[in-house]
Amino acid sequence: LRAGITGSKTVVTKEMLDFIDKTSAGGAKILGGFGITDGEQAKLIAPHVYAIVAGSVFVNIIRENYNAENPKDSLPIIQEKITAKAKELSC
Repeated sequence: LRAGITGSKTVVTKEMLDFIDKTSAGGAKILGGFGITDGEQAKLIAPHVYAIVAGSVFVNIIRENYNAENPKDSLPIIQEKITAKAKELSC
């Protein structure tokens, strides 16, 4: 219920949550994603969906922390940041 592309930050609105609730009322398992980047968003949407899907947020962590000159040095930093973000998004 958002115009745009994956990876853009989503603003969770009451209208969005109402739409999700109406859509899932028939028993559909709704997945929420597209722009979920922080724990606050995840906590808002989690009660309304079967699961939260996050992808671009992790791709951005890799892109922002990858060191092409020393790839091996990047790995522990990327692992730490991805683990922390996954914990933040888990409700």
